Amino acid sequence: MKKSSDNKIYLGLAADLLRFSNEIRTENRFHLKNIFAAERIFEFAMKRRAYVLLKGTKLYRSRVNPSNTPLSMTEMGAPPPGKRSGGRLNPEGIACLYCATDEVTAVSEIRPWVGSHITVVEVESKEKLKLIDFAGEAVPRSVSAFPDSKTFFQMALDNMFSSRFNPEDTTGYLPTQYLAEYFKVHGYDGLRYHSSLSESGKNIALFNEDGVKFLETRQVKVTQVEYRIADLLGKVI
Repeated sequence: MKKSSDNKIYLGLAADLLRFSNEIRTENRFHLKNIFAAERIFEFAMKRRAYVLLKGTKLYRSRVNPSNTPLSMTEMGAPPPGKRSGGRLNPEGIACLYCATDEVTAVSEIRPWVGSHITVVEVESKEKLKLIDFAGEAVPRSVSAFPDSKTFFQMALDNMFSSRFNPEDTTGYLPTQYLAEYFKVHGYDGLRYHSSLSESGKNIALFNEDGVKFLETRQVKVTQVEYRIADLLGKVI
């Protein structure tokens, strides 16, 4: 009986996720008709996906050097007002500090070209930080058969935060921006999620810089960029 009940719950959450994502991308932006669908996703995440980033945790952030000129420590924080473009978790004009758990992931996420010079800064958490985790190791990244409703929903939720979109699609990040802002105003410090560009680490996005300190910078150069392709049925070539 419990399994049947759980199946119904997760099927409902999967439908909520689809309903919410479609509405915010194609119908309503600021006042959702299906606000209860979004609220059920919030409730699930806060109960099941709470994550604590421990004090003293090292993170990494990177930027491409303009004209191969190294950037200073003060230039490695979130962009200042007037230079804040929209990202996966932040609308245009609102700051967000995008970091990663290792240097390779931090560099991969800015999609540099071969030969580009990069400034990498090491960041350390000054205190425990409350995150929502969309990179849960217990959830498989892929399945070979039809997943159960719980796995399907959790994969869909996690993939929403790591999937790449066509740069011309200006609505792709709207669902994740909306969810991130909800967690922000409810006292969370940031989100943890998979990287679609690196398998070695995870992304950590912080809503402000108050809980971290910048330790040191170093210069690196991109020596190789690897691409993998598959046919439209998913078979790796």
